[in-house]
Amino acid sequence: MRSRSAFTLIELLVVIAIIALLLGILLPSLSRAQNAARAVTCMNNMRQIETAHWAYMSDFNDSMVDVGLAHAGAHQDEDRTWIKTLQDYYQNSQDSGQGREINARSALDDSPHWGPAPAGLPIAGAPTNQRRRTSYGLNDYLTTAAPLASQRHAKMSQVPRPAATVHVFIMAFEGDFAGADHAHATGWFRNNPPAHVLAARQVQTNAVSGEPGTAEATSNWGFLDGHVEQVPFSDLGNSPTFNKFNPDVSP
Repeated sequence: MRSRSAFTLIELLVVIAIIALLLGILLPSLSRAQNAARAVTCMNNMRQIETAHWAYMSDFNDSMVDVGLAHAGAHQDEDRTWIKTLQDYYQNSQDSGQGREINARSALDDSPHWGPAPAGLPIAGAPTNQRRRTSYGLNDYLTTAAPLASQRHAKMSQVPRPAATVHVFIMAFEGDFAGADHAHATGWFRNNPPAHVLAARQVQTNAVSGEPGTAEATSNWGFLDGHVEQVPFSDLGNSPTFNKFNPDVSP
């Protein structure tokens, strides 16, 4: 009697169904693992930026780095952008001694505005030649970009709690802030609309997870003392008198 050496159609379909089921279970887990790895790489970038910033301040009498890439491309000042200002300090902070450029693009950043046309799409409301040059932006409370002189904190000595003050974050992937190197945190905490809604128009508050424009949207946030946290926006404050962007009221 000859032994059977082939699958029947039913057996083949069962095997395919099992494989499909396993893929359905494994793929979401793999996607989450990949996103977690990208988030860790992004956090490392932010720590290196903060390390370079501390080196810069030690050379410039406690002064913090300034910004030059305005949203929508208006009043650009390339010489003042923090990417250019910190370049030498970032290179000198490398143990290899060989120096590297600042990794200005987050591993989480899938903005369509990177690179020259046609690879990078024009930024809405900006000059046609403007493209995204950094994933990261600075809190305008800690620059001269703050609209009111009373909001500006140009020196580290003016910040009472550096470990509780947000300095660096991931800029919005799209919109007229996609080409800027800072956001206007000075205008977020007005209560109506809530800060998490206003912030999401300028910053990618859900770069790690969550829905944009919600209090639970989660991203990476670099603090002025050099540490980085991955937290939902709600952990950063919810009112004019309690938020981690304004150095005068950060807890």
